[in-house]
Order: sequence, then C-alpha cells, then structure tokens
Amino acid sequence: MSTIACLSIRQPWASLCAWGIKPYENRAWYCAIREPLLIHAGKTWKAEEQAAYDELLQIAINMRDTRRQEIIAMSRSLLGGFVGVVNMVGCVGEREYYKGGGKAYNGWDGWFTGPYGFHFADARHFPQLAPYKGAQGIFRVPVRDVPYDLSAYMRCAG
Repeated sequence: MSTIACLSIRQPWASLCAWGIKPYENRAWYCAIREPLLIHAGKTWKAEEQAAYDELLQIAINMRDTRRQEIIAMSRSLLGGFVGVVNMVGCVGEREYYKGGGKAYNGWDGWFTGPYGFHFADARHFPQLAPYKGAQGIFRVPVRDVPYDLSAYMRCAG
C-alpha cells in the first residue's frame, strides 16, 4: 500500500472516532470506500466545537466516566494532524440507519444525525498527534508521510 485514505474531522469528534467512542461520522454525501481510513483532526477550533466540547464533557462528568473525560479534554490540544486510524466499513443513510434500529443522537446513546453516516470499526488511536495538513473530503496520504507503522494499527476490514 503506497497511499491510505484520510478524512479530516473537527475536534472533539476526531478523537472520539479514533478512540472508538464515536462509530459514525455524519456527512452530507455518500461514500463507497471500504478500507482503512486515517483520522485527521482539523486545525481550527470554533464556537461550534467549543459548545460540543462543553456538552460532551458535561455528559461524561455526569456519567462519572473518567476515560471519556480525559479523551475529550485532550482533544482540545490535538489539532492539525493524524490522531488515529479506523476501518471504514459502511456508509448508511437515514432510512437504513433507523430501519436497522439505530437511535437518534442523544449524548452517548447514538451518533447518527444524517443524512449519511460513515460507519467506522476497529478504531485505533495514535500515541500522539502526527502533524499534517488536512484537506476537505476524503483525500489520499502517502504512507511514508505517516510517522507510525500502520501495520501495527490496522486490522483487516471485513
């Protein structure tokens, strides 16, 4: 493999995907790829991210979930680089998601808000941020530009 697919996601959602807590990333467009996918944390932090950060942190505090509290707290400083790798195992639309018994977004109960949800599995976070310039949509990254041995992080999709 000479390149790997990558998706840039804003924080705190990027870290939640890389740690396997958020198995769906909501997008307005369908994606047919089914392969390993680098998770790139966007470099900006705006009011929307701060509001989500505050809400998610409060939910984790109320749940007395210290692991999630730590992940959310550290996401604030992980901007502009790779934070992990997942397997992209599907892309569901609203009809398929709800027909399959999926729950609407409600704190930690469900992450799908549609219209499409990229479905992730086998999430593996990196030990630290690997700085890299992101891009919109799914973009290809030369494997040599990733400072981690991806074979140690990737599991077979399927």
